[in-house]
Amino acid sequence: MPESAQKPEPSATRPPQHDTEYAMPKATLPPAGSSPDQAVEHCVQAYDRAFKENQVKGRHYSACKSAAGEAFRLAMPSMGTLEGVIASIACVAHGLRIKVWISNEANELLYAAQVAMSAFKCARDKKGPPSPM
Repeated sequence: MPESAQKPEPSATRPPQHDTEYAMPKATLPPAGSSPDQAVEHCVQAYDRAFKENQVKGRHYSACKSAAGEAFRLAMPSMGTLEGVIASIACVAHGLRIKVWISNEANELLYAAQVAMSAFKCARDKKGPPSPM
């Protein structure tokens, strides 16, 4: 086949693609015993940091938002304590406001928080009043 009749390279016929890859943020849990406000602030700082890091690298806006959302989710407190559950609920609510959640993630997290709250209540109720000596 003559050179002039060869098909062009696929990349030459496609429009340029935006860089949608992003740097994976690191998980950074809030300090133990954080108040709900402190936990939300921690998540927001992680969100802002990841967005800016990806923006500086020249990533497309959607990649910056994806990285920021992932950083927010990774910064959420653990639901291993009652305080952690309450702080998580505050973070989920704030995440809804800034559109961090994908699909039904917020619903699933709020359901998990509800189950955890019930488990903590059951554990507390089983202890009952202190027994007399």
